[in-house]
Amino acid sequence: MGDKNLCSWNCMISGFVQNNKGRRALQFYQNMEDCVPSEISIVGIICACTQLGDHRQGKSIHGHVVRSGLQNNVFISASLVDMYCKCGRLDIAVRVFEASAEKSIAGWNSMISAFGFHGHGLKSIELFWKMNDSGTKATRSTFIALLSACSHSGLIDEGWKFYHLMSEKFGIIPTPEHHVCIVDMLGRAGRLQEAQKFVESLPSQQAHGVWGALLNACSSKSEVKMVESVANYLLHLEPENSGYYITISNLYAYRDMWRGAVRARAALQDKGLMKAPGHSIVG
Repeated sequence: MGDKNLCSWNCMISGFVQNNKGRRALQFYQNMEDCVPSEISIVGIICACTQLGDHRQGKSIHGHVVRSGLQNNVFISASLVDMYCKCGRLDIAVRVFEASAEKSIAGWNSMISAFGFHGHGLKSIELFWKMNDSGTKATRSTFIALLSACSHSGLIDEGWKFYHLMSEKFGIIPTPEHHVCIVDMLGRAGRLQEAQKFVESLPSQQAHGVWGALLNACSSKSEVKMVESVANYLLHLEPENSGYYITISNLYAYRDMWRGAVRARAALQDKGLMKAPGHSIVG
């Protein structure tokens, strides 16, 4: 490519990031030659660092942001918060967030999610109300972050409260993603019967994707009978979905129920959903 301008560099970096090729995005960023990175370039490369979990490179980019006087850009600060959170540096994420002159909804959501991921669900709730008091409107993503925080912190009553509040007070209709958060929350707490009743109460068009979350919840608790029941229901809906067979097989193997494991794997092969193991001719 002859004449590389800033737009073409940004397109390449963004393209690599969108395709989960963070390393290639970093390589392009480091070879930008005479082009001065723009806000778009920097947001893209921070996202690449997030994908790679590369805290050191992210910190280097953060230094460039400060030297360039871009730390108050809402998109850059939100990306930095997300990067530090996902790289395990909650302390720095908090400092970046609190120093932001203008806090975007993406920044609020990232911090709510981060506190929850690190087991500080009550701080997530406190931050949510602080955001609400600031006049920033909650979005669907806000409630996904909040419900996930309640799930990771075992805050069942609070999770149910916010699930109902999102439609009753904030006018946000729950989506399958919110339903999955509830199933995950109940599953982590071992309340699988309650989780199943919740999924069964949903309209069929919304419940379809949530049954998979229930299957995972049952599997993580090694509930064989429930896994068999849920998997059979899902296989009736999607008989060609190999993931359901693999989940059943793995659970059987974990419980030393080898006949069941072999049966599930055989069903996969019979349906042509799994390749037969290869044989080497090398002696």
